[in-house]
Amino acid sequence: MRANDQGQTQGQQPSPEGAGDAVLRFRIPEMELCVPLACVDKVFSLMALQTVPQGPAYLRGLMNLHGVSIPVIELAARLGLSTGEPYTLDTPILLCGYGGLRAGLIIDEVLGVESVPAGALQMGAQFDEAELPFNAVLSTSEGLCMMLNLGRVLAIDFSARELSAPIDAGSLALAEMQV
Repeated sequence: MRANDQGQTQGQQPSPEGAGDAVLRFRIPEMELCVPLACVDKVFSLMALQTVPQGPAYLRGLMNLHGVSIPVIELAARLGLSTGEPYTLDTPILLCGYGGLRAGLIIDEVLGVESVPAGALQMGAQFDEAELPFNAVLSTSEGLCMMLNLGRVLAIDFSARELSAPIDAGSLALAEMQV
């Protein structure tokens, strides 16, 4: 993981054929996902967010991280899934960077770090061809885990001009108490 002059991470996302790289496994409602550990800056608890009116519905706002504005994405909403429980002060945000893009991903739970054994990443060509938000499927001892394509997930389309989904006022109040 390397940071450039703008504080953006230039992580290397492994190819589906690559093995031996570590991934961070985590959960959102309805599925287990992973990202290359090299693309993860840190995991921390939810903080106060500044809303972005008329932004994409999955963009929950911007956080101020040491004077740098970072978009925060509700990952379940970004993937078209139902969102989970209301946010609490313990809701984890996964700060990721890839290819000059950087964002916080709201997730439900961090499951741990795992090495990627040879042959464990599957279906990379099919996901790439279909332009899905995944790079591959990781076969683990606990089942299948989808590897996010961070280049696609972190890219925020502000031209979509959707109205942001309303945020539960109780969730915002909890987040603002932390500041």
